[in-house]
Amino acid sequence: MAKLDDIVSNAANAKRESKYIDFKESVNLEQTRDWCEIVKDVVAMANSGGGCILFGVKNNGVSSNWNVDPILSLDPALITDKINKYTGDQFSEFDIRALTRNDKKIAAFVIDAAQHPLIFTRPGTYDIGDGKQGNAFAQGTIYFRHGAKSEPGNSKDLMGYIDRRVDEIRKSWLGNIRKVVQAPQGHKISILPPNVFESDDPSAVPIRITDDPHAPAYKKLNPNVTHPHRQKEIINILGIVSIKPLK
Repeated sequence: MAKLDDIVSNAANAKRESKYIDFKESVNLEQTRDWCEIVKDVVAMANSGGGCILFGVKNNGVSSNWNVDPILSLDPALITDKINKYTGDQFSEFDIRALTRNDKKIAAFVIDAAQHPLIFTRPGTYDIGDGKQGNAFAQGTIYFRHGAKSEPGNSKDLMGYIDRRVDEIRKSWLGNIRKVVQAPQGHKISILPPNVFESDDPSAVPIRITDDPHAPAYKKLNPNVTHPHRQKEIINILGIVSIKPLK
């Protein structure tokens, strides 16, 4: 998130839109048209490596004084559903933040990079009156940021996306290799799943109970193995005579 934090910091004082920053003076969340435009910009930024949409800011960078509370009160799941409606993807790699710009409260969508390209699987059509329809994006298109605009992608955009993902994977591999190389002498490297499950597998890694979210899966103990005898069997084994208490 370091890159996104830098983008947000720059966006709070940016005077113009860019590849990573978009301004929206106001929106009507009851209108399909406005939602289509929001979804288009979110998808384009996610495909371009991330970005920030500022609500309550005019195109010239001046605060519009629009009440951004409706944006700040949005349920993120609703935004994910809107994106899924047009892309078929449950994209949720974004935050909704309240920011201050020239002493005015504004709202921001902070969007992370998509792990795979988001493609529109249905058109972003909306009613514009008189029986006519507008279209924010077409079915089968993939959008990227071109300067301050969200536009259909080209081969250069796709190559840029692939290069970014390859670079991210390479850094992840190198980071893991570094952990192995730097492991203390005598330690054993274990490959563990990211989730924690109970397991009767004798090869499971035994660990202490901890609230560490990064701890590996714990080994489930079989009480019939760890405590094979019942109380009366223990008494018989030890030859203990039962003594009745005095009344």
